[in-house]
Amino acid sequence: MKKETLVSLFISFIMVTSVLGFVIGDFSSNAVKYNGRVFRFSQDDNLYHADINGGDVGFYYFPENVRNVNISSAFFDSLLATKVVYFTADFNDSLIESISLVSYDFSKIVDGYLYVIPAYTTNATKLPAVSCANATEFVPVVYFRQGDSVGSSFEKNCLVLSVSSEYDVLSFRDRILYGYFGVI
Repeated sequence: MKKETLVSLFISFIMVTSVLGFVIGDFSSNAVKYNGRVFRFSQDDNLYHADINGGDVGFYYFPENVRNVNISSAFFDSLLATKVVYFTADFNDSLIESISLVSYDFSKIVDGYLYVIPAYTTNATKLPAVSCANATEFVPVVYFRQGDSVGSSFEKNCLVLSVSSEYDVLSFRDRILYGYFGVI
């Protein structure tokens, strides 16, 4: 009888510790499930990293932090149906450094999937002059512009992102990437 008791206690111990290990491991891995897929995140260098489509993608914000950043689903349909997109802004925008870095960063992340063409709304540089008037079904435009309020609108294949800080620029960057890769 002692042997049976010891065996049952041992089995109980194994079961309890297995469940605890699973629960603790799941909390520490920052795993999130969206659209039927599980994404695991790690954090270093002030970025959240995830393995997406076989590559390491860095994000400034965890998906839950930008999930409510409102961007039309029609924009994502347009972006997924094309191979080219313009990222444009006003050359004299006070956030132009952040916007330009996001455009460059975005182009590196989606390289091989999507060709990102940086532009300005005027002929201030050698980059093309592109505004919403240039947006087409085959080449949509993402237009960052500084505003007093934060928001987005999508009309005639042009996504206008109104931003008031670097935080807004980075939030929209992450939201677009998460949407493009089907995370959220």
